[in-house]
Amino acid sequence: MNKFITYPSDLISSFLVTHPQIRRVEFGIYTYIPRRLDNPRRVESVEACKLLYDYDRLCYGITDKEEIAFHSRVYVESAGTDERRHIPMIDLKGKEIHRIGELTEEVLRENDWNQAFLFDSGRSYHIYIPTM
Repeated sequence: MNKFITYPSDLISSFLVTHPQIRRVEFGIYTYIPRRLDNPRRVESVEACKLLYDYDRLCYGITDKEEIAFHSRVYVESAGTDERRHIPMIDLKGKEIHRIGELTEEVLRENDWNQAFLFDSGRSYHIYIPTM
């Protein structure tokens, strides 16, 4: 089943409720430059318990040329240390929603996943899989 989400922070917040072992998540703050893969960026790591507060703080602190993106990296508590895990995410260029839906279904089937969330960032679509 695919669901559209308005803001990735909504998905991450609900994901944290179902995965309380997550201690930290990462964001990238970057300056988008068309047709470049190496956009200038910095990584921010925030505590899961302060996700919404820190996300809002970061949103208000960026310039009009910067954007915030969730990274797939999350950190879970494991034997007293933080272990790095990943939330499966796929970035898709293009706006052909029919084809995006087909690709999402194919990814779910090939990986035996049950659910995907689609986010339209304005320039592309992003698929988030709620698992680690």
